This record gives sequence, structure tokens and C-alpha cells, in this order.
Amino acid sequence: MTEEKGIPASSGYAVAKAYVYRHDAVSVIHEKIAAGEREKEMKRLDDALASASSYISSLISSAIGESERALYSVELLMLSDPEYIKAIKNLIDSSFYPAEWAVESATATFVDALEKLSDEYMKERAVEIKDIANLLLELLNGKSRKGIKLEEDSILIADYLLTSEFLSIEGYPYLKGLVLDVGGKTSHVSILARNRGIPAVVGIKNFAQGVQDGILVAIDGSSGAVIVDPSRKVIYQMMDQKIKDEEKEKRLYQTVKGPSVTKDGKRILLKTNVEGLDGIEPTVSAAAEGIGLFRTEFLVLEKGFSSSDDREFVYEETARLMKDKGKVTFRTLDIGGDKIVKDSNSFEQNPILGWRAIRFSLSHKEIFLNQIKRILKASKYKNVRIMFPLISSIDELDEALSVLQEARRELDEEGVEYDRDIEVGTMIEVPSAAITCDLILEKVDFISVGTNDLIQYTLAVDRGNEKVSYLYQPMHPAILRLLNYVVRTCHEKGKIASICGEMAGDEKYLPLLVGLGFDELSVSPPRILPIRAELRKLSSDDCRTLLNEVLSMSSHKEIEKRLKEFRDERRTGDKE
Repeated sequence: MTEEKGIPASSGYAVAKAYVYRHDAVSVIHEKIAAGEREKEMKRLDDALASASSYISSLISSAIGESERALYSVELLMLSDPEYIKAIKNLIDSSFYPAEWAVESATATFVDALEKLSDEYMKERAVEIKDIANLLLELLNGKSRKGIKLEEDSILIADYLLTSEFLSIEGYPYLKGLVLDVGGKTSHVSILARNRGIPAVVGIKNFAQGVQDGILVAIDGSSGAVIVDPSRKVIYQMMDQKIKDEEKEKRLYQTVKGPSVTKDGKRILLKTNVEGLDGIEPTVSAAAEGIGLFRTEFLVLEKGFSSSDDREFVYEETARLMKDKGKVTFRTLDIGGDKIVKDSNSFEQNPILGWRAIRFSLSHKEIFLNQIKRILKASKYKNVRIMFPLISSIDELDEALSVLQEARRELDEEGVEYDRDIEVGTMIEVPSAAITCDLILEKVDFISVGTNDLIQYTLAVDRGNEKVSYLYQPMHPAILRLLNYVVRTCHEKGKIASICGEMAGDEKYLPLLVGLGFDELSVSPPRILPIRAELRKLSSDDCRTLLNEVLSMSSHKEIEKRLKEFRDERRTGDKE
């Protein structure tokens, strides 16, 4: 029995035989062609690009919902990226490389550039570019992928996996777990595994090379443990924990019909974060009290900005389906950074600090205006809110509000019905917005704190950089003081304070969020039930007392220790 540790990518437990899938290396001949052969090589390349695009496009129908289709779109974008294609063709045309060598060389340049970036998301895109290059090389060599065919309960172990490979698995119901040599929590396959409830562990280097096909493997997707040839005791413990988790989930569904309140009557709205229409059913089934964050950018990742009718339909259909079930907060486009749109060809060395979100929208006023008009049309159901992302100054907010006013004027001239009292809010994601939230709140109806970016920008820590990841601390005193100031200022102004970052969906932080006084928590749909259940165990008075204690502490370690003690005290009290 041997145990390895990787990155926990999708929670859950599984024990099954290993199905090992390794990608065959494609040999490339490094010999230049004659000048007269360049046209033939260009034709071979174009044919391979077309076949690869067709192959990936044919699998989109297998995707579950808008978010998975959006993941596919990134791979299609890579195959049509003008800079990537230009680099390949220049090597054929100017350096007399055959198509295979040109693909290999251009890919190496792009991968090297991505791997030097500090952002985790962009680093993980390098893996997918390499895989797409392998697909092109296979097509240029007249080969076809062997594919994955499962015939019994299996844990798939692979060097890496393209999303198209994941979704084209034959015998998919037999897939019980996934282990990859590479990747992280935000890699596309990790997201797909979480969406589908498949336990997954990634980032165990060279693991696939040392595992024998058919050997028994156990994985714990919650801790990142992978055990080869586990003992009976380990198997029993893991299956016992799986049964306990399933029973716990069943008990959580008993909380669906009750309100989201603390045990002393403090009401906190629990809402969901979604990317498309596929998020409505889980929102409703969990009895969430609205959609606190609709990420509209996912609607343009697949088709670019060319198709507006689809988006207008989605906005209106979402509002219609959620009528009488809670408000829908549409965040305007948060593209750029790690979300590359089909119609945008820009490349930035540091995209997370660059031309993204509201900065992109204000640079493309026509796109921004059209989006706001579509959201306003959906507001005829009287349950729509609009929210601007990554606001960093009053000037940006004023400019965004002026576009909103222009959209109102145009709809008035067209005689289009919309909610003239629509609520307008903004994300608080950067320190400058948090510090000046008193000024921002003079102009908006609500704010929603995006803790992922706020923590990263406040502490100057790239959470994707393993060398400094230990500094990414949600419980840093500066973060708690900043959140306390934002919420207190909201309430002084008589405005709603929401939070939609990862902190909102983590039970261990809930006592402090209650103590801070947040009015709304917005989380992924699967987190609604556990957060509601935990909320009902808490006293808002006790949580405020806890907050006052930790605000005087100087270290995140002190705060985390006290928070653990508080949770342990609550559990002991429940048993008594």
C-alpha cells in the first residue's frame, strides 16, 4: 500500500480499479522543406485546424449547461487565436518548417510565456494548449485519438486530460474518480469533475507513469490523498465516510423549507452564483432566496459578441423563471484577465491587474450599452438588479452610471417597458473601492464584496503562486477590518451589504460573516443547504461578540485559533 498527496480538486471518496490513460508522444521531424512545398504545408495545417475545431465543436452537445459549454469555447478560441496561428504560419512561410515542426515550435513559445506568468489560471491554460497542439500533430500525422472506454467501475488516472476527452469518455457511468499528473482547482477538468460530482485529485507529478492498469486505487477528493493497493481497513474507513457524507446531505435537504435565520432570529438572505439557465433549477430546488451573482460573461465566451439574441433571451428567461422566487443580480461583463472572449485579440503580461471587467466595458461603450439595454428589458419582471464589476474609483462608477442613463433614454424613445426603479449596485473587489465605499454608496443601492480579489489585491499576494500562497489569508486582520468598515458604512447609509466570494460559501467563516452583519450571502448552489444548516446553529449576538474579540487580534493565526475554539464550543453545546 502506498499513498500520494495531490491537490484536492473535487470532494468525495471512491475505491475502484485504475484505468490508466497516457498520451502518446507524436514524433516530429526537424527538417526544413523546399520553398515550393510551403503552400502544401499551409493546406495541411488549415485542414488540421478545421478538423480539430470540428472535433471539439461536435462534443459541445454533450456538455451540461452554459458553464461547461463556456469551458469548451476556450479550446475553440485557442484553435483560432490569430497570434498562435500567425506564429505557426510564419514558421512555415519564412523559416521553411513543415507543419508539424511549426506547430511544435510555436506552441513551445506560447507555453513558455504562459508558464512564466504568476497567475494560476493562465499557467493551467498552458496544459490545454499543449494538448491541443498534440491533437493537431495527431491529425497532421493521420492519427486519431484512441479515446477512453470504461467497462467497469474505474478511477481514471492520466498524465493530463483535455475537456473534450473528459466529455467523450465511453462508459461514463463507470467513472468513479479521477487522478491527474497536472492541473489545479481552477483547471477546466477540475471544474467539470466538481460539476458532475466526480471525486478528483490533481497535480501528482508523474503518478500515471508508476501506476499499474487494473490495480485497486482509493482516492479522497477532500484531502487530496490517493492510495494505491489500499488495505481493507482503509477501504472500510473511506466507504464509511462516504456513507456518512451521503446521510448528512440527505439531512441537509430537511432545511430546504425553513428560512435562513440564526437561532435568535437574524435573517440573512442566501442566494446563488450562476453562469446561465442551468443554474436556475438548483437555485430553486435549494430554496435559495434569489441569484446574487449572474456571471453574464459566460454567455459571450462561446460565441463572442456577434449573437445578441441568445443573451437577451437568457436574461429575460432567467428573470421570468425567478419571478416570485427572488431577485436576480446581473453583473455586467467581467471579461479580460483570465476570461478571453472570441472577439478580443489582446494579450497582456499581467492580465489580472490589466484591462478587464468595467475597464473593458467602458472602452467598448457600444457593447456595454447594448448589454445594459438587454438587462433593462429583462427587468420588466420587477425582480432584476444590475451590478458593475471591479469599480476602483468614483469616476469609473459615474461613467458606468452615465451609460445606464443613456440606455434608459434609448429604451424610453423606443417605448420599451422596463423597471424604472431597478436597483443598481457595484462589486467591492479592490482596496480603493472598499476605502471609499462611503462615496460609492451615495450613488448605488447595494454593494457585493468579492473576497477573492479583495484579499489578493489588499495583501499583494498572488494566490496562484505557490511561493507566496501561505500569505493569502482570509483571516488577516487587515481583511476583517476592511470588511467591518464596508458593512458598517453600508448600514449607516441604509444600504444592503452582500458578499459573493469564496468566503461566503465556507462554513468555518460563517460566524464572522454573521458578526460582521452581512445581509446577503451569495454562494454556489450546492453550498446553500450546508450554509443554511450552519446558520441556524448560530446566535447573531454570540457572533458579534466573537467579531469584537478578533478585531483586536494582530495575527491571522490568533484569529483562526479563536474561530476554531468558537466552532468547537458550539458543537459541544449542541451535543449537550
